[in-house]
Amino acid sequence: MNKRYEQFELENLRSCVLRTLEETPSGTMNESLLDSIAHGAYGFDSNRKRMVRVLRWLEEKGLVTLESFNENCLVAEITAAGARVAQGVEVFPGVKRPERKA
Repeated sequence: MNKRYEQFELENLRSCVLRTLEETPSGTMNESLLDSIAHGAYGFDSNRKRMVRVLRWLEEKGLVTLESFNENCLVAEITAAGARVAQGVEVFPGVKRPERKA
């Protein structure tokens, strides 16, 4: 996979994660469910290890918070900044801006 496509896919996956969390009533979801949604609903070639790397990147940028309940369960919660990015109100480098809803 070339670097340009890899970056394009990562930006889209990050956006997908933020939008999924933002649309969830609690604003939270574990990495396994996020990976299943990314793969099943959006067609991303993902796995749990990749999802954890995406979530850690989003946490470093202040777009989500993470809580580990045990070594097999990492739960992400969207922050206010992450919600603004998910809604397309703010642009954040490294995250694809979502399409506007008609």
